[in-house]
Amino acid sequence: MLTMTPLIKVKVYVLKDHLAKVLFHVGKEGFLHLTDVKEDFPEEVAKGILRPFDVSSILYRISSLISKLEKLVSTIKLPSYSLESLAEEEIFSISLLDSEAYVDALERSLVTGDELIAERVKKEHGEKISKLITSLKVLETIESAKAKAAETAAVAVFTGWLPKTLLKSFVKVVEKASYGCHVVKYEEPEFHEKTHLFEKPEEEKHEVVNLRFYVPKEYVENILYALSKLEHSVIDLRSLSYAEFEDKVKPLEPSPNLFRLSSLSSRLDVLLSMLGLRPPQDVKPISEPLLDERINEIDSIVSSIEKEVFSLSSRLESIKKSMDTASRLESDVSALVTPQIQLAEVIAQDIKGTIRSMVLQLSDESAKIHALLDEIKREKGDQLIEFKRLIEGARMVEEKRLKMVATDNMAIIQISVAKEDVEKAKLLVKEASSNNFACIEVSRPIKVKVKKETAIKAVHEIKIPSLMRNPKWARVYEGLVKGLGTLNYKEIDPTIIWFFTFPIFFGLMFPDVGHGLVLLILSIPLYYLKKKGYRGGELTNYIVQGAPVIIACAITSIIFGIAFGEFFGKLDPHPEHYHPLKLFNFDPLNSDPLATLRATILSALGLPQGFDMLEAEGAKALIKLSIYIAIFHITLGLVFSVINRVRLREYKETIMGPGLWLWLYASVATAFIIYRGRLVSAVLEGYLDTIIFIWMPFIAMMIIRIIFMGLLDGISESLDNFIASLSNTISYARLFAFALVHAVLSHVFLSIDEGLYAMIGVPFIGAIAGTIFFVFFEIIFVFFQALRLHWVEHGTKFLIADGTPFQPFTISLSLSSFSRE
Repeated sequence: MLTMTPLIKVKVYVLKDHLAKVLFHVGKEGFLHLTDVKEDFPEEVAKGILRPFDVSSILYRISSLISKLEKLVSTIKLPSYSLESLAEEEIFSISLLDSEAYVDALERSLVTGDELIAERVKKEHGEKISKLITSLKVLETIESAKAKAAETAAVAVFTGWLPKTLLKSFVKVVEKASYGCHVVKYEEPEFHEKTHLFEKPEEEKHEVVNLRFYVPKEYVENILYALSKLEHSVIDLRSLSYAEFEDKVKPLEPSPNLFRLSSLSSRLDVLLSMLGLRPPQDVKPISEPLLDERINEIDSIVSSIEKEVFSLSSRLESIKKSMDTASRLESDVSALVTPQIQLAEVIAQDIKGTIRSMVLQLSDESAKIHALLDEIKREKGDQLIEFKRLIEGARMVEEKRLKMVATDNMAIIQISVAKEDVEKAKLLVKEASSNNFACIEVSRPIKVKVKKETAIKAVHEIKIPSLMRNPKWARVYEGLVKGLGTLNYKEIDPTIIWFFTFPIFFGLMFPDVGHGLVLLILSIPLYYLKKKGYRGGELTNYIVQGAPVIIACAITSIIFGIAFGEFFGKLDPHPEHYHPLKLFNFDPLNSDPLATLRATILSALGLPQGFDMLEAEGAKALIKLSIYIAIFHITLGLVFSVINRVRLREYKETIMGPGLWLWLYASVATAFIIYRGRLVSAVLEGYLDTIIFIWMPFIAMMIIRIIFMGLLDGISESLDNFIASLSNTISYARLFAFALVHAVLSHVFLSIDEGLYAMIGVPFIGAIAGTIFFVFFEIIFVFFQALRLHWVEHGTKFLIADGTPFQPFTISLSLSSFSRE
């Protein structure tokens, strides 16, 4: 119960013709969190093996129909209908074309604004309108869900997260809806290891040599491509051309092919982007030059594909503009219609019919163009990616010429290579130049730190939605937890813990049997409204939904009120102490069962028998109890933080963060339990125990963090944790402070009551005023203090709250209800 509901990732394959019905039945059950197929099958989508569903035109028509029907409902003042749930056949038998014609006919009949006609339409068509609008909303939900799915020629695929315990039920639903033509695959969520590259400075130094080659110009191309077989970097000599060579050289002119290669590379980037393809990431310089014939061939193929893709894309853009224009035109035509001009409505319907027909034709044409683009992507995609890799590799080699200098007949290239590769470099240049070269070492071997791409395994996790699992009686406390954000899938859920601690903290700060009973009596109607499904304003809804929390807080107030001897104030057995109930010889707390219960509670809390918080010994005992509660609550938060980090496999962060902090806090808490009020003096006197329990963990924390985080960060983080430990613990003194304030104010109101009774002979006036103040004002402050202790001092220690909520795909078959306006 401290963990999230176990989920599994399901991938469902069904025939395209069955997809809508499968989604319908899955949505009826409402147990699948749909995900986007494009995120689960990125490579298949990029290569065109899977195509996302294009449902834009259907959604447009459905949304337009729903909007018109809602306007009709408002016009005829359609009341709520008490109808049974819709059947599946009624939903899937709907024809959008017939529905559009039906709605248009209803609009024409109501254009005159005649109330008798509106009443007749409501009587004859009210139920059908209600069913139609509900059916369309179901279809709209299904089509929106299809936008997250993908298709092949015959099969549809959708994915999602499912509670593990519902797998068998889910498979049965899919099997029934797909008539057995389905495949359901599932996998457990887990950490996945992926290898990726990153730049990291090497610890050891490498010996690097700068070599300068002098070669005839005609061999430059061969040498550049030959050196691609060797790891090296070309040094830019242009900045040295005037200083070192005394104006005897000039930059080497670029190859004519460089401009063609650059142009082709840019065109391929545009083409790949238009087709939704990713350019290759593993491009390297090629080792052999591209012949002009090969470049011409690639240019010709790319030009042919370009022409076709640009033509289709241009047509798509034109269709989009036409559809936007048609949509605006239809809105403008509708705006021109007035009840005073009956003929205008007839003309408008004809125009709108023509516009809709045109939109349908454009939608069909758009779908065909998308299909053609997908076909090009599927057939030519791999070829275009390979062209990009080849052209870019050649361009990278040709660009090296721009860093060279030359005389009239001689070219100079300077490269930086590892010392062990010097002979290999000379051999490559020798072969490429037919031994027509000269080489000098410009520098001695230099030891330098180099950045090298190093392969490591990076641990990461798929984003899994979070679904809390708690007993029904504790679920209302989930709202308090979610106040800090949505927990991630690996986090501990403290709802059950808070179910006990939150009311206890409240009761400690609001200990009074009488006030607790009043709060309990007031909360029972709220709980009744909650059970009846009451939905009021934002504030009242929070109060009603939180009725179980208020009831629990009222009960703990009564319990602690019994322990502290408070009943609408201190009900002291001493005769000199005034209480209005004593005037009637009524002492509800003076009974053997309650006396036994009080003694048991005080003993369990470690408080002395005859406890009175208004006395010095009682106040001291209550402060001590508050500190012990702080130690327990904060330590529990740090333990949860360690567990959370371990679950996320952040082992280093576990030790550096909550691990060291937990060691420090638990040690200081142990020292406090041992020395109590003498702790400060023990620290100042340098007792061995204080060195072990306080200074040793603090110094160890600081040293370890300085090593791994740096001097300033290590010291600041350690000091911050030390100060936070003290301030957070002291913050729990509010448990004592608010209990004391409650007792003092109760005493004040009883004194007012005593004075009024002496003057006018009427008791309870002060007590009633105090009760009103406490129940309607003080509980707000106490509630937020308890909330602060759970959110700030406890929750922020371990709650990461960066998760995604589990949002099941749901279809409701209940008919829409329409109220009179």
